[in-house]
Amino acid sequence: MKTVLKLEGTDYPVLQMSYSMQRQTDHNGRPAEDVRGGSIHLSLESTDNTKFAQWMTSPFTRKSGSIEWTDNKGNLVKSVNSPTPIAWAIPRASMPPTPSR
Repeated sequence: MKTVLKLEGTDYPVLQMSYSMQRQTDHNGRPAEDVRGGSIHLSLESTDNTKFAQWMTSPFTRKSGSIEWTDNKGNLVKSVNSPTPIAWAIPRASMPPTPSR
C-alpha cells in the first residue's frame, strides 16, 4: 500500500500518518450528528521543495488537496479530498533532536 499527499499539483510520499475525527454522541453513546472535524498528522519525505516552508511562515494561507492510497499495482484504493482550503491546517516543522555533546 502506498500513501501520497497531493497538493498544488505535487505528490508527496507519506512516510507516516495518523488521524482522529470528532462527533457528538447521545446519552447511549450513539452518534448524534455527522462528523464535524478532526486532525490528520502526516510525516512526509524531506525534499528541496520550498512550498512547505513558505506555507509554514504564512499563518493565513490555506491549501486544498487530497490523500490517496494505492495498492501495489497502482490501483486507487481510497481517496480523501479537501475541496475547501480551510479544511487543511497550517503545517508545523519538527526537527530531530540535537545530539548531546
